[in-house]
Formats: sequence, structure tokens, C-alpha cells
Amino acid sequence: MKIYFVLSSVNDPHANKRVKDFERFGHETRIYGFLRHSHLKFGDDTQVLGRFTDDVPYIKRLSLYVRSLRRLFKKENGKDIIWYYQGLDIAMFSVLFNRKRRFIYEECDLVHTYVSNPLLRAVFERIDKYVIRKSLKTVTTSEGFIQYHYPSPQKRPDNIVLIPNRLSRDILRLKSPEPHDADLGHLRFAYVGGMRFKTLLNVADAISEKFPQHEFHFYGFFDPMFPEALRPHRPNVFYHGAFKSPVDLPDIYASVDVSICTYDYHVDNVRYAEPNKLYEAIYFRCPIVASKGTFLAEKIKSMGIGYECDPYAPEDIERMVLQVEKDYHEKLSTLASVERSVALDDESYVNDILDIHN
Repeated sequence: MKIYFVLSSVNDPHANKRVKDFERFGHETRIYGFLRHSHLKFGDDTQVLGRFTDDVPYIKRLSLYVRSLRRLFKKENGKDIIWYYQGLDIAMFSVLFNRKRRFIYEECDLVHTYVSNPLLRAVFERIDKYVIRKSLKTVTTSEGFIQYHYPSPQKRPDNIVLIPNRLSRDILRLKSPEPHDADLGHLRFAYVGGMRFKTLLNVADAISEKFPQHEFHFYGFFDPMFPEALRPHRPNVFYHGAFKSPVDLPDIYASVDVSICTYDYHVDNVRYAEPNKLYEAIYFRCPIVASKGTFLAEKIKSMGIGYECDPYAPEDIERMVLQVEKDYHEKLSTLASVERSVALDDESYVNDILDIHN
């Protein structure tokens, strides 16, 4: 089949992995999209429709989408193409300008939940459901997103395909994870990833102050909104900087006892998302902590592989640490009973997406 991708960010690793998986199954692909982070690489075969940075006002982005997508669909109007739209911003204009064309829609984030105006947010939610209804298939990366759109299971359309953010099987080429254990009197808590939420700083600050015998480590880049002055500076807090994923993950997790994933629960997208940190925790046998009131926290509790806390409440963070000290080995035992294959991507999902005759 001819699968033509339109990506909201052409250098997003998740987006490019999706394209490569379709190519591995023998499908002809073309890649169009927008360049948002000029310092990140993207494929030579990618056709950039427009460029903007994260600080560009949303209304200007929409104007760029309209101009660029109109030009694209005038040029590419073959009827034998299945279009693959990633993100609501792309999909709602593509459906408008590329009418009567078959398409697949992927929703990796509930982007419209960041809109502060409740009326406008409700309008975007109706558009989102319209796009889902009109799609051949809609791909979502979290069961929580489906629950957000359709609280009643009976009202969920049958064209939704759930593909969680599991780890690429390329990780099997790296060295095997080491057996995990910990000194309960000297635990190493860590956040592994791009630093974009103040709630992570809250947890690091509370742990490093209340528990000087433990350590907190940051692996990854910091968003510019969190300059050096805002970060906790104590002898038991360590900043390791950027890393290469997945190459560096085995060594990182070999030195981590507890993975922190306390994102800001005030954001709907965070409350309903299923981050890949869950699957890193399973694969590397590392207990994980999530924010209370999130889909991730409920999943962690149901599996018995970690903890939850309110990242805005120091006393609750303290309670969580005391709980870790109490039953850490119990969580390790539960993690050991989970097959590592659960954490790995299965490329056969491509067939599920393209099974469009059901």
C-alpha cells in the first residue's frame, strides 16, 4: 500500500519509528511534516512543509498549517493513497482540505486539553471525535485517552487501535539488564528523560532534603524554563545531562533503584497518558513512582510494580519514600514475575492498523 505520512514534528523519534515499521512491512511511504526542533536530525527523504519553534504563537502555527497543507494536497491527490495524520492539529485541517481521501489518525497526546478556554476546548474535543469517526483507523498510545473520549465503553467506536509506547526491540541488541537490588539505607531515586515538569523538581527537592541518606539523579536535558537557579543543589542531588536512547539506558537503569515519573496531574494529557517510563520500569526491573490521580498511577497499582504520591505535597512524598523503604523488595519480586516481552514493541501492529475491512 501507499502510506503517506503527515507529521506534526518530522524529527520526533516516535513518528520516525512509526514510518520505519510500515516500511519494514513492505509498504511504500512518503514523509511530509513540520520542523519544530532544528537541532534534531530527520531523514533525508522527509519533505519539510514548514518550520516553527515552540515559542511561535498558536494562531501563527495554524496559519502555517493551512497554507502548507493546502499546497500539499493539491500536489498529492492520488486516490490510491492512504494518508497517515499524526496529531489533531494536522488531522483537522487535512480532513478539511483532503476530503473523501482515506486516512489513518494517530493521537499520541490530547493536545487540545492544553487550551485554557473551556468552550474552545470543548469544540476541539468534538472535532477530535469527528476525526476519529471518519478515520479508517485511529491509533492511540494510551487506554487512558480512549477513556477520556469515551467514558462509557459501550460508546467507543470499533476503529480504534491501542498501541502503547513500548520499547523498541532494538534494545535487545544491547547488553542484558543486570539483576536489580538496592541498599534500603541508601536508595538512588532518578528521573530519566527530558525535564519539562516542575513536579519532578518538587519530588527531588523533598527527597534530597528529608532523606539525606538517599540520592536523587537527573538523566536528560532540562527545558529552558528550569534554569540552574531553580534546581535543587544538595550533596545528594546529581545532574548527568543528556544521554543517548536506547544505547545508554542499560547502564543508567543499572544505577537506579526507583524511577520517578511524577508528571503534573493538573494537565489532562498527563492524567490520561501512558508514558514509556512504565515499560522501561518493567524491562529494567525498576520500581516506578507516578503522580496520584493519573491513569499511569492506577496501572502501576494494579500491576503492583510501584508507588504513587502527590508531587505538590512534601508530606506525601515523604510518605512514599518511607513506603519504598518498607516494601521495595516486594515490588522487585512482582516485577520479576512480569515477562520482559510485555515491555517490547511488536511490529505486527502494522497489520492491525491496516486491517481496514473489519
